[in-house]
Amino acid sequence: MNFRNILKVFLIYLLFLSKIIWADKQRIKICMKQPDMPDNIPREEWERYRKELNNYFIEKTKNHEILNNYEIDIYFYPYLPVESSGQPVALNYMNDLASKLSKKEYDFVVMDERILFNEMALMESPLILSEIKYRQPSLELLHDLSKYINKKDLEFHDPKILSYGIYENKIIGIPFEYDFDVLYYHGKDEKYSKSYNDTQLLLQNMENYTWNDLIKQMESNAQPLRVAFGDDNDLLNFIIEYTSNHYNLSPEYDSNYMDLFTNKSSTNYYTEFRDLVRTFSEKNNARNAALTSLDDAYNYFKKNNSSFFKAKASHHYIFRSEYSNYEIPLSLPPKYQTATTHKYLVANKFSKINPELLAEIALILTDKDAQLFRAKNFGSIPTFDFSKMDTDQDLQNYCHDNPILCQVMEKNEKIIH
Repeated sequence: MNFRNILKVFLIYLLFLSKIIWADKQRIKICMKQPDMPDNIPREEWERYRKELNNYFIEKTKNHEILNNYEIDIYFYPYLPVESSGQPVALNYMNDLASKLSKKEYDFVVMDERILFNEMALMESPLILSEIKYRQPSLELLHDLSKYINKKDLEFHDPKILSYGIYENKIIGIPFEYDFDVLYYHGKDEKYSKSYNDTQLLLQNMENYTWNDLIKQMESNAQPLRVAFGDDNDLLNFIIEYTSNHYNLSPEYDSNYMDLFTNKSSTNYYTEFRDLVRTFSEKNNARNAALTSLDDAYNYFKKNNSSFFKAKASHHYIFRSEYSNYEIPLSLPPKYQTATTHKYLVANKFSKINPELLAEIALILTDKDAQLFRAKNFGSIPTFDFSKMDTDQDLQNYCHDNPILCQVMEKNEKIIH
């Protein structure tokens, strides 16, 4: 072989080597809803979430011969409050997801239980098929990962939360995060001393109060309250909590519990609910209450124009960031009944990534270490089985770092929906 040929071979080898070294990592595309307080959570924080989760994944897979060539790319879906368009937000979201999943735009979606399997509810709606073009999108668009996952690897999850991601023994959704509604209130700050003292009287009776009782007493104290009804999920959470104060909504207790919303007596229910909603806005205007976003409610609270801020338990992280070491105290809602939210990681059946690899990625992003990482860095609440607290050091460590959240989790009467 002459010198020219040797040089050519050498250059080809260098070119090949450089492609291996400098090749872009393949992207794992994950879709999740944007933060539900976009005005108060800066874009920099969204970017930090994206960057930190990717760094976590890269560190976890650095010795994996296949996954070390992948990186995480998160897309924050603009899930806007219902008042911005007047359209059913959830249906538009499902329609958009169905289109983008079939076009392979996402490999995974972080999806809450109100979307996952909702087409298999008590009543099947023809609207799903006509709008989304799939009769059962949860099964037709999402992977069943049960062939690739050992259920023992999922035993650290709360059994109920885990079960809501499984349909007829098919593992469709793996628990990603847990959340529940709370009432934040002002602490012992001179600026808010009267508000604090008045609120303490309310808190003493919170476990026995209904929402009606609480509002009546607040009106007597001349204490304002603004609640976010501009987001469909926040509105539904309040409806569930309010109704559960008066009725048992468990299908185990009454399989026909949905009749409450459709029978003849429902007129009184809706009238009473409307009148209550009016009290949450200036001039008793129900429309104004329905247009209040979570950001609006938080701004009212910061200006002391609302005695409580009704939000998610995970929002405590915002206070930590904004007020440094100052802890904003919190309480469970009336009767200690709180609406819960469970988020699941689901895999796209149309993804170009091998399903066995998708399952492995899903486990890395939802295992104990990943959930504790997100809890520490972003305030998310793990989906752990806290009944194992006495024997699980990880749970003990979490509650040592988050004592207030663990205390209220022990007391709350979860409303599963």
